[in-house]
Amino acid sequence: MLAAIDLRVYRGPAPVLHGVTLQVDEGEIVAVVGPNGAGKSTLLGALAGCFPPAAGRVMFAGEDVTGTAPETLVRRGLVLVPERRQVFPGLTVRDNLLLGAYHWYRRNKGEAAALLDAVLADFPRLRERIGQLAGSLSGGEQQMLAIGRGIMARPRVLLLDEPSLGLAPKVVTDLFSRFRQLCTRYGTAMILVEQNVRAAFRVADRAYVLERGRVVREGPVEALREDPHVVGAYLGKRLPAALRADAR
Repeated sequence: MLAAIDLRVYRGPAPVLHGVTLQVDEGEIVAVVGPNGAGKSTLLGALAGCFPPAAGRVMFAGEDVTGTAPETLVRRGLVLVPERRQVFPGLTVRDNLLLGAYHWYRRNKGEAAALLDAVLADFPRLRERIGQLAGSLSGGEQQMLAIGRGIMARPRVLLLDEPSLGLAPKVVTDLFSRFRQLCTRYGTAMILVEQNVRAAFRVADRAYVLERGRVVREGPVEALREDPHVVGAYLGKRLPAALRADAR
């Protein structure tokens, strides 16, 4: 469905991604995890068309979309939910959600109303606050709003950038528990960029570990949970002596 092939990206004069290759297939949830500064957000921005790659390709639904403008990719179904929510604080919850459908709303207002009702059913807290200004919502509610706005764009692939950032653990657990249901209900695949590796691994099918702009590990989450490097660096477990020796 979506693939990066040997992607190399600069931010200004600084190289950030050094030949990253990954893919997400239809219906999958793929996590991209790693430390601060690893290039995770730059990777999502490059996939979404925000950062033109210096080399490599982005393939979406069988087509080469390298260098395609973000708004064109949104129309095709590649939708980014950015880090730190970035809702419109002076607009209501309803208007924020409808802005997600800006590129098709006027052509089919009936379908937009039906999709809005479905999103509100998935996030009942938003229904309770439908006329409230987005800036007055809690952090968790704003994250629900940002994801709901992304769904209103009718994504084929939804890119989520650090959805757990700044949220209480209970809110993170509740939010992440919805991701599989959302993918199934709306027929979307998902790439989930996260520093909270435990939360990401609970919902993802596969994962890539990104460090210093390079993929250092990849595979099913079940296998990565047992990988000595991933366990030692990200899951905080004490390794058996034999594995500790192997990880050196």
